Amino acid sequence: MLRKLYSFAAGDCGVDNADSLQNQEILLPGHLLCTFVKEKFDECLESMRKGLLREMRNHSQFLNNVGQAKWWSKIVDRYGISSGGIGAKVSHFLSTGNIISSTGLDLMQVSGYTIVAEKLNFLRFCAHFRSVHRGQFFMEMKTTAVRKLLPDQWGFLCPVHTPDGGPCGLLSHMALKCQCMAFPAQKEGGDLEDLSELLVGWGVRPTGTGGESGDGSGTSSHTDLPVLVDGRVVGGASVKLCKSIAFQLRELKVAEKPTVPQTLEVAFIPPGMKGGPYPGLFLFTVAARVVRPVLQRATGRTEYIGPMEQPFMDIACLPEDIREGITTHQELDPANMLSLIASLTPFSDYNQSPRNMYQCQMGKQTMGTPGHSLPYRSDNKLYKIQTPQAPLVQTAVHGEYKMDEYPNGTNAVVAVLSYTGFDMEDAMILNKSSYERGFGHASVYKTVKVDIAEEMSMAVNKGADKDKIKLGNKTKRVRVPPENEGDKPTVKYEKMYPNLEDDGLPPVGAWVKEGHPLYCLADDGPNSGHVGKHKEKEKACVQNIRRLNMSGGQAGGRGSKDANKEGLSVTLRFPRNPVIGDKFSSRHGQKGVLSILWPQTDMPFSESGISPDVIISKLSLVALASLSKRSMSHFSRLFELDPHAFPSRMTIGMLIESMAGKSGSCHGMFQDATPFTFHESGDKIAVDYFGEQLQAAGYNYYGSEPLYSGVSGCLMQADLYIGVVYYQRLRHMVSDKYQVRATGTVNPLTRQPIKGRKKGGGIRLGEMERDSLLSHGAAFLLHDRLLNCSDRHIAYACKRCGDLLSPTTERSSILSAGQKANDSRTQLRVYCRNAKCVNQVQNEANDDAVQPIILPYVYRYLTNELAAMNIKLKMNIE
Repeated sequence: MLRKLYSFAAGDCGVDNADSLQNQEILLPGHLLCTFVKEKFDECLESMRKGLLREMRNHSQFLNNVGQAKWWSKIVDRYGISSGGIGAKVSHFLSTGNIISSTGLDLMQVSGYTIVAEKLNFLRFCAHFRSVHRGQFFMEMKTTAVRKLLPDQWGFLCPVHTPDGGPCGLLSHMALKCQCMAFPAQKEGGDLEDLSELLVGWGVRPTGTGGESGDGSGTSSHTDLPVLVDGRVVGGASVKLCKSIAFQLRELKVAEKPTVPQTLEVAFIPPGMKGGPYPGLFLFTVAARVVRPVLQRATGRTEYIGPMEQPFMDIACLPEDIREGITTHQELDPANMLSLIASLTPFSDYNQSPRNMYQCQMGKQTMGTPGHSLPYRSDNKLYKIQTPQAPLVQTAVHGEYKMDEYPNGTNAVVAVLSYTGFDMEDAMILNKSSYERGFGHASVYKTVKVDIAEEMSMAVNKGADKDKIKLGNKTKRVRVPPENEGDKPTVKYEKMYPNLEDDGLPPVGAWVKEGHPLYCLADDGPNSGHVGKHKEKEKACVQNIRRLNMSGGQAGGRGSKDANKEGLSVTLRFPRNPVIGDKFSSRHGQKGVLSILWPQTDMPFSESGISPDVIISKLSLVALASLSKRSMSHFSRLFELDPHAFPSRMTIGMLIESMAGKSGSCHGMFQDATPFTFHESGDKIAVDYFGEQLQAAGYNYYGSEPLYSGVSGCLMQADLYIGVVYYQRLRHMVSDKYQVRATGTVNPLTRQPIKGRKKGGGIRLGEMERDSLLSHGAAFLLHDRLLNCSDRHIAYACKRCGDLLSPTTERSSILSAGQKANDSRTQLRVYCRNAKCVNQVQNEANDDAVQPIILPYVYRYLTNELAAMNIKLKMNIE
């Protein structure tokens, strides 16, 4: 360390970058949990030690009890697990993500350590277990240095899969082949040799305390480079020897019978780099590191490397990058730098980078296939698409990871043109017949959990019999009128709740609406039973009903008050077929909302009679620089069709997917869309590869076709782009987000509408919205929003004194003709309590000064608040 300090002062080496992956470790959940349990165990033992010292004060009683096992059990219960024990503290940590620690465990945050592993779809579930967060502390930093994408992360952290917005660059995901070491590498045993002895045997001069006459350790020469194993200095060696040792260790790592750990990180940093890292040979075998596989060209075997050694190795990305005699390693696959979700985007190397980022986020928001055990799952909310398909255009990773088992979308025939104006901006037109055939149909599964014991206690409080109440349906007597005149009416018994069965539960497959009963607790009394109702506004189908034992293991054992605690789990299925405003997207970050369901009779059609399922306009796919000259001229003609269609988004991958899907559907095969498979120039161009397939099937080379108008039947005078694209239905739906209100609940203090969609609240019209209405001169609309629909109030104000608080009412002392003095319809008189106004009324008999005015109620509230501070508001009323 001292030599490194002198080297830094002399300017020979630079500062270690704390944001570089070379100098970081992953905080794994197992390591954190073990450390937390260890601390709680120490606290438990310390508490028991203090308790025993307290008990030992009574020396004679302690000696009598020390040999009794029952007494020791009481001591452990009293001092060791008095507050629920270690298990309760671990359970609290896992359920809340908050660490309650006496030492802090050397952590930078105390909350946010756990998240719910949502199974919205399979991609989201997988992403939860590959994500790495830099830390909550860095979210509040004003600098952007911690968020930058550094070259050290290549192959370890995905450069694409990070969210946009606040967590950008802080929440990353591990690359496809990256592995995190959960355990330290085995250093001894079997065929493995001790690393320190091996290094000394190869010529490393051992250093340490003891001197020459001691254990053989001494001081190394200043010309030697330090050799460290897991941060411990083993010795020193010359530059030439360190380079030779690094080469030999790499050979031993990939040998048939390796004598050193296969995940050993061999970081040889050569000297001579001014301002670079401090030189030396650094070996690592500890846990919490990340490693990834590369091909060792000399042996043809796979070697695992770490982030510290990677910058000082010569690794070729593609075969044409190999320099004989210099390149020692080669990437197994250039797409291994991407995460699982990023590598599922077809032709992602043809897209603008932000679009690939958007797809990584939207792929996790897709209504897909969350699992195959839906009848047995009781998640709070699940989304499932009912008509999924395997994509015609897919990457190699798609098949390798069996993603067809969890499909996330549907293949759609997509046409690119401006048609009817309903496809402006990011809107899309959906073929009504495609919708009726099931395109995009999906369901939401919600599970309602009921604590029967709690519901029973509520029913007992309302008068039910505690001993006889149970799940069941009530019956009622119904009088049946006689069929013949003169006959007596008959009485029959019917279920009080027809949609519930005798056990008080609805049958599986029954449909329930808002207000319909979901369960009923009944006794033998005359009451109507305790009913739990369906609270959602949407119609739902009862998918599954389960009786639960909620005693919870040992807590509900024999003799426990929770021994017979029962619960109920009702899973409801809400059909969510596409409606106007629902969100769709392709796999290229091209999101859009459904604008209209257009009848197929009015949709454009091709010469072969095919009508598109989807019509989109603003795809913005112009990355012409990445295409060949021949395809560039074609796409430039395509852009002339719509003046606002393709200016900025540059998702050429979607155009190529459309060609590939069209040719694949013609030839009956899946198309390979793995990134970096095709080149930008030469004989391997994607447009030419799929264009030849289209030409062989009898279509235009570039996928364009003449379309006929569905309204007039005339030929549209343009070659329109039409092909097959895989479309995803996202979970953002109008049914979950629409908010509308005329009148409803108001705040009792200000009498203004409350906020919150669930409570029937309104949407705030803020200052910026007010400014927009003012700029348009929409005075009546502004008056309606801010007064009539908010807190319109009729108040009485005095024209003489301008006071809003003084006017009051009293019973009129003047009776009209024929009215009695004790008549309840006595009229009220409004007058001002101000002393000057009272005098003028008495002297001049002028009581017309108090007038009703319309104003926002919050103005009256403000007047009262200011009056409490001896500030009077005076109004000038004309």
